[in-house]
Amino acid sequence: MMLSPLKPLPLTVTPVPGESATSLASRIARKNGTASLQSFCADMSISYRALKVGDPVEIERVAALAGCDHTKLRTWTPHAPSKTNYQLGAEAPRFTAYSRSTIRGCPKCAAEALSEYGAHGPFHLGAWQLTSIRTCARHSCMLIEVPPPSHHKHSYDFARMVDNMDVDDIQIVAEEARSLERYLLGRLDGTSAGRWLDTLEFHVAAQLCENFGLLLTRGPRASRAETTERQWLEAGAAGYDVLCNGPDQMVAALEELRLKPGPGCHTYGAIAGSFLTWLSQREDDAAFDDIRQTVFDYILRTYPVLVGSTVLRIRCDRQQVYSLRKGAKAYGINERMLRHKLLERGDISKSGKSGAITYHRYPSRATLQKLANETNGVLRGFDAADYLGLDIHLLRTFVVEGLIKKAGEMARNAPYFRREDLDAFIGRLYRQTRPDLEPANDEVSLIAATPACQCSTLELLHLIFEHNIPLRCAAGADARFNDFLISVERAKTAIGQSSAGAISMSDAAGKLRVDTATIRNLVNAGYLSAAPKTKRSSERWRVVDATSVAAFGEHYIAAADLAHELRRDTANLCRELYKNGVEPLIFNGENRIIFRRRDVS
Repeated sequence: MMLSPLKPLPLTVTPVPGESATSLASRIARKNGTASLQSFCADMSISYRALKVGDPVEIERVAALAGCDHTKLRTWTPHAPSKTNYQLGAEAPRFTAYSRSTIRGCPKCAAEALSEYGAHGPFHLGAWQLTSIRTCARHSCMLIEVPPPSHHKHSYDFARMVDNMDVDDIQIVAEEARSLERYLLGRLDGTSAGRWLDTLEFHVAAQLCENFGLLLTRGPRASRAETTERQWLEAGAAGYDVLCNGPDQMVAALEELRLKPGPGCHTYGAIAGSFLTWLSQREDDAAFDDIRQTVFDYILRTYPVLVGSTVLRIRCDRQQVYSLRKGAKAYGINERMLRHKLLERGDISKSGKSGAITYHRYPSRATLQKLANETNGVLRGFDAADYLGLDIHLLRTFVVEGLIKKAGEMARNAPYFRREDLDAFIGRLYRQTRPDLEPANDEVSLIAATPACQCSTLELLHLIFEHNIPLRCAAGADARFNDFLISVERAKTAIGQSSAGAISMSDAAGKLRVDTATIRNLVNAGYLSAAPKTKRSSERWRVVDATSVAAFGEHYIAAADLAHELRRDTANLCRELYKNGVEPLIFNGENRIIFRRRDVS
C-alpha cells in the first residue's frame, strides 16, 4: 500500500543536533497531546517497531512531520545495515557497543529544556545509546539512567520518561577524564587523527581502551561487574592515553606492570588477570584477533609459557623464554652458573636479605644457547680443583699469584674457570718434563716435596719455572698436578741459588751436621745470618748466609760431628764431656748439642 506523504504538523518541535528519530517523535507526540509515542505513531501511520530499529522510511516520515532534513536525522539514529552492526554517524559499531534497553540522559540538558520549552523540550541524543559515552559533551557531567517506564513498549518515549528523572543528580567530571569520549565522538563525526586506534573497529577501540584502562586504574583483580560508570569513564581515559600512541605503548605498559610488584616470580595472570580474562572472552569476535595475537606474542616472549599451554584461547606451540631452573635443565647449564650469568647481564636481580630473584627479562632460547656455548667447559672452583687434582685452597693461592687464570667470579667471590685455562697450567708443567731424564732416588711428587724442601708449594713452583728445574711425569696425557715428580736435591739447590751468597737451610744443616730445625733456631738466636728472601717467599722459606755458616763452623762443632771425628759414641762422649765440666752452647729450642771447639780441642 502506498503511504501518502506527510506534511509538517502545526504543532511541532525543532530537532537538536545529534538527536535520534525516536526522541524527536516523542517530543512531537507530547507537544500534540497524545498519550504515548506508540499511539502517536499509530495515528500517523508510522511503524513504531520499525522506527525503533532505524528504518529509513519511518525516519523520513518523522522528519517530514518535523519539517527537517531526514538525512541528518537518520545519521544520528542507530540503524542496522547488517545483523551485527548499527550505523551511527560515520561509524557502524557492533551491537555490543550499544545499550538499547537502558536509557540515559543528561540532567542539565533535561532541566534546561524543561525550563525553556516545557514538557516537550527534553531530548535524547543517538550517541547516548553507546555504552562508552557516559558524559554530556556540552555540560561535562555524567549521564544518568532514566527510570524505566511502566511498560517496555514505552522505552523510547524519552519525553515522557524524563518526568521521573532526577534532574538535580549532576556529577561534574574533569575534562581529562573525557579523552576517550572526545575521541569516539570525533570518529562518529568522521574525524580521523590517523592513529593506530583509527585502524580498529569502533567497538574494539572503545572496549580495548576501557578494559586496558581498568587494569591500569584498578589492578588485575578488578571486577567488571562491580565497576561503576564513573570508574569506567576514568578507566577509558587512562587506557586511551596509553593506546593512542600505538600497540607498542600497550606492550610497554604491560611490561611496566610486570616489573612493578618487585622481587619474586610473577605470572602473567597475576599481573594482568582482569584484562586477559576479558580479551580471551572476545574469541568469537574476529575484530579482536589482532589485539589478542599482539598480547599473546608479548606473553610468550616475556613469560615462561610451556608448550601445549593455552593463553587467550590460543595454543602455545613453542616455548620462547624459560625460568632459571628449567632453562638450566633444558640447555644443560649449571643452575648456579646460569644465575650468575643472568645477574651479570642484568636479566635478573636479587634482593638484599631474602635473596629473592626479580626477573627483569626471562632468558630467551637465543640467550640460553649463547650462555650454554659460553659456559661449555667452564668449571666452578671445587670442580676445577678436582680437575687439576688440587686442594681448593691451593687452587685459590695459584689464582692469586696468577699461575692459573680464572674466567670470572660468581656470588660471594666464588671463581669459575675454563678448561682451556686449567689445561694451560698443566701444559706449563708438561713443558718442564724431560722424557730422557734418568729417575733420581729422591724423586717425590710436588706436594710431597714441599716439607722436604722447607717451602710452600707456591714457592716450589716459582723455583721450578725460574730455575728450569726438570720434572718427570708419572702419568700419560691425562696427568694431574700430583703426577709430576721432582728431585728434592735439585729443589734444595735452587733454593740456595735464589739468593746471592746464600745456601739453603738443608745445605747449612749438612755442613754443620745438624738438622734444619737446629739451623732455624740458630738463625733466630743470631748465631747464623739469614740471607735476604725473595718477594715470593714465605716465612718458612729461609736461606742462610754461607759466610756465617762457615764462620760458625770454625768456632763450634756439633756433638755428632765431634763423635765422628773421635770415633766415639755420641751419647757416651757427651756424658764424659759433662763430667769434665764442658758446657754445650746455650740457645733456644730443643736441638742437638753443640760445643765450642776451644772447649773440646
